[in-house]
Amino acid sequence: MSFQAGPGILLADEVARRGLAMAVFSPPTQDRLNHLLPPMTIRTNPVDMAFARDEKAFEEVVRLILRDENVDALVIFLLHHPFMTPRRIKDSLLRQRESSGKPVLLCANSPRG
Repeated sequence: MSFQAGPGILLADEVARRGLAMAVFSPPTQDRLNHLLPPMTIRTNPVDMAFARDEKAFEEVVRLILRDENVDALVIFLLHHPFMTPRRIKDSLLRQRESSGKPVLLCANSPRG
């Protein structure tokens, strides 16, 4: 998952280089993502949250991904983004990680402070 398409593509490329596979979402998960996210975003894996600037939508997307039977872990690449900061999304991430029991990795690249 990323908040810009480019970092998501870089993550997917690195996954492939390391011999791992990107999860393919189950049909119910994919259908729900298609309804939650705007058409301009990538709604398959890796999910692009660039135009979804709603914290509730963010948490719902995280919940859907982590609850999908085909997903083993979630990696989020967060470049500096005025709406989604590590502080704003941490509670949602922690809640959903705890609920799912799956690993979550947040890679954040932000200005100091």
